[in-house]
Amino acid sequence: MKSIVFVVLVSLSSTLLAQGLTETFDEECSCFVITNHYENGQISSVHHENVNRNRVGAEKVYSAGGNLNYERNWEKGKLHGSGTFYHPDGSVYINEQYVEGQKVGKWNFQDPQGTPIQTIEYTGHGNDGTYSHFYTGQLYFVQKLENGALVNSEVVNQELYDIVQEEGSATTK
Repeated sequence: MKSIVFVVLVSLSSTLLAQGLTETFDEECSCFVITNHYENGQISSVHHENVNRNRVGAEKVYSAGGNLNYERNWEKGKLHGSGTFYHPDGSVYINEQYVEGQKVGKWNFQDPQGTPIQTIEYTGHGNDGTYSHFYTGQLYFVQKLENGALVNSEVVNQELYDIVQEEGSATTK
């Protein structure tokens, strides 16, 4: 009887430990590994923090079903390097790039079939950059932001632009 109670208690405690936030220290990287769990026990996220509690290294975030939602990198508490967001089916949604916390380079947004939805060419200053919008994989509209303000908009394909505007107004009725 005592062994049955012990097994039940061990099983219950391991189930409870698999929920919520856990923190361990990894001697190899001299950093804390922070793991968060959903109520069902699945890992919701994993990231690393240095002894100063700044995020470092890889961060991964998962859905409740265990699918990878996104992964990105940190250095000295700031996003740094490449990252990828995924559609629920596992296909790439966004490829992103950061340098010391600033959005840089070309970010590609695509649908689950890999067709371009939008690209943003960031300058490294906030959200400044060139935003290119696509419909069925074809470029139809380009916008440019400088110092956080819209400085230029250009309709590249009027026919596609009109279709997108019509579809947008139909969904708001």
